Amino acid sequence: MGVLFRVLLRLEAFVCFTALIVGTLALLADILGREVFGVGVFGAQRLAVYCMAVAGMLGFSYVVSQGGHVRVSIVDRIVPVRFEALARRIANLVSGLICIGLAVGAYIFVRGSYLLGEYSMTLPLAVWTVQSVLPVAFALAAVKYLLFVVAPGLESNEGSADL
Repeated sequence: MGVLFRVLLRLEAFVCFTALIVGTLALLADILGREVFGVGVFGAQRLAVYCMAVAGMLGFSYVVSQGGHVRVSIVDRIVPVRFEALARRIANLVSGLICIGLAVGAYIFVRGSYLLGEYSMTLPLAVWTVQSVLPVAFALAAVKYLLFVVAPGLESNEGSADL
């Protein structure tokens, strides 16, 4: 399971990093085009928005694996220390189930865009291809939360934010 977890983490980091770089380069090309040549790069701004959406959504799943999710810490004061590990597993199970529900809802949303045949007005790109990052990101987050239930040693607590 640790190997699966590390592969998912590296893949997400690569896609996020690539999307950020492509989006940044697209904006840079557009700005240089406008300032130096007096004309922007057609579709660069829309491409940058799509890239940032991909990076942001996959970033959600990446942050889950880094322990950077927001959690309510009041439960820590209610649950006795001896049940802390169990409470964490239950919390991860609930979070995984929520992410599964979000993945299903996102899939229904993306399928609707696909069936409508929506295309970007700027780029020759079907909108559902970019939207498909939604169910993928939620599904990956669900897989990670469920992995934390089965193998709690994979979970990182370093970056978590308490409320």
